[in-house]
Amino acid sequence: MTVEQAADDYIAYIQMENRAKKAVVKYRGVLALFVEYLERNRATRLGQVTASHLDRYRAERKAIKHQKTVYCEGVSVKQLFNWAKRRKLVADNPLTDVKLNKPPLEPKAGPARGERPAGRGRGVVPRPARGAGVHRYAVRRTPEAVAGGRRPDRRVGSYRVALIPFGSGRRNRLCLL
Repeated sequence: MTVEQAADDYIAYIQMENRAKKAVVKYRGVLALFVEYLERNRATRLGQVTASHLDRYRAERKAIKHQKTVYCEGVSVKQLFNWAKRRKLVADNPLTDVKLNKPPLEPKAGPARGERPAGRGRGVVPRPARGAGVHRYAVRRTPEAVAGGRRPDRRVGSYRVALIPFGSGRRNRLCLL
């Protein structure tokens, strides 16, 4: 069986297992690149692939891609061959002894001082200056707080907030202090 046929069958298998669409797209792209590399090196059958093919492929990719990308691509290729071994498409997995070293975690910069996370999937929202006025963070309908223009302080999470009268209606907004 050719590596391309095995890759197509493996993609069909992970789709049947209800893997995420992004994961399927990722596997399809990685395996297509690996199949293309193997065709350039005249190794089109599963039995012709050796550990040195994966090593040379990773070295070629490392010249143009980040080390984390190369690691993830190597894991995907190894998963293909593990699947092929379980399906008895190959007598033995040539990539069993290949050890992929996970690259060290590179810390990313968090929010700058004075900024707070905006919540799930919303990026970073700058924290307003003290007394900057009304901001749209949360809505409270409390007519008692509007009467007399009171500004009761509260704690919401780790932020101190106050209810600020807003407009002529009964709506108030929480404002970071």
